[in-house]
Amino acid sequence: MREMIFLGRDNTLDWQLQADGSAVDLASVTRMTAELSGTNGSATVDSDDDGNGQGNPFYWTGGVPESDEANLFLSLGGPLETAGLTSGYYNLRLTIYDPDHADGLVWLSSEPVQVD
Repeated sequence: MREMIFLGRDNTLDWQLQADGSAVDLASVTRMTAELSGTNGSATVDSDDDGNGQGNPFYWTGGVPESDEANLFLSLGGPLETAGLTSGYYNLRLTIYDPDHADGLVWLSSEPVQVD
């Protein structure tokens, strides 16, 4: 099933990032990027565009969440509309940055999404 991103809207993708089947603590994460690529083009959204690391359109929580709680929230509709992305099918690549991964760690390499 593809996640839906609505251009110009505030809907969020709510995910729980896991490693080896267990939720991970995102407290040390300093930055994230979401890169979308597809037949209709590509765009990158960076949590650090304002120099503060975390912020809209990215929000993540520290600590290990409960089994059914999300710890990453992405609101990509506005930034992707601003970037000129059009409706279509894309693959999303999520990269996270922390003190141990200053050059970034690709967390999701090809998550299918639909932009509408």
